[in-house]
Amino acid sequence: MNIRHFIATLIITPYLLLSNLSCSRGSPSSSDNTFALVKREMVLFSSNRTGNQNVFMMSPDGSDVRQLTHYSEGDFWPADVSPDGKLLLFYRFDEHTLIAGIFVMPIQGPEPTVPLDYGTYGGFFPDGKRFVYGSYVFNDSSSYDVIRICSLVNSSIKQISPDGVPCYEPSVSHDGTWISFISWRPVTSTHQQLFVMNSDGSNERALTPATAGRYARRGQFTSDDRKIIFTFNDGGASYDLYLVSPLGGALTPITRGESNENYYPCPDSSGNMVFYRSGHYNQSEIYSINLNGSNQRRLTQNQFLDDMPIVRVVEFLVVQ
Repeated sequence: MNIRHFIATLIITPYLLLSNLSCSRGSPSSSDNTFALVKREMVLFSSNRTGNQNVFMMSPDGSDVRQLTHYSEGDFWPADVSPDGKLLLFYRFDEHTLIAGIFVMPIQGPEPTVPLDYGTYGGFFPDGKRFVYGSYVFNDSSSYDVIRICSLVNSSIKQISPDGVPCYEPSVSHDGTWISFISWRPVTSTHQQLFVMNSDGSNERALTPATAGRYARRGQFTSDDRKIIFTFNDGGASYDLYLVSPLGGALTPITRGESNENYYPCPDSSGNMVFYRSGHYNQSEIYSINLNGSNQRRLTQNQFLDDMPIVRVVEFLVVQ
């Protein structure tokens, strides 16, 4: 299936789902119930509670857990939801084989089998017609991550980061003007920095120090675009959540010195709360915390790997 055929399927499929609710896995099919299409802020996350990693979603208080993807092989993580709440951007990545793929599907399926491109984590632009993502490039002399933009209108793919410089984990500001990302500068360095650039790839600038032993990971813009919340290791043993202005300045910790590793923060639409995963490689849970560091809450309670939460308004069917 080529990309144009796949994108045409994305446009047609949601209407087919609404006219025949029993056609996709997990869609309601009982004639004894009535259903309503609702839009609610939900937390999407990856979990291996059914075997391999698949995409789930739940209410912000941890209730109403629903499974969105049902792949029996491979590991899948959420990346974003389109601004209209109808499309899920997600990816598959195998860290052992480096096989990755970026996918888009209607929230309630069906699940695609062919990726749009070789890629990982990314996010939609505000128009919902494009998304940015990280992709791994192989050539004869080296391999590295680049940042690309894919259009769902004309199926074009454009690279916006420089060749030969590892750039990954991009996130788009809510007004569509900036992209945050992680990069190694220089390539041989022993630190990862948080950067921001214009949405066309111009005007790159570092937001975290170029100091050995300092490691930044994925950033997400707050709802007013005035801050980026990200994971940072400030040279110690812990990975904590920090805030920084996209214009630069001081780094403000939210969590500090915890024994767990706090990764993949995502603010909610109120601008007051952030959701993240805390734990270690084989077992972690989803938490929420206020941006000022108060009122930490554990939302999942199990012995599985619950990972990479994304907080978005989602359109889906509920039983009335």
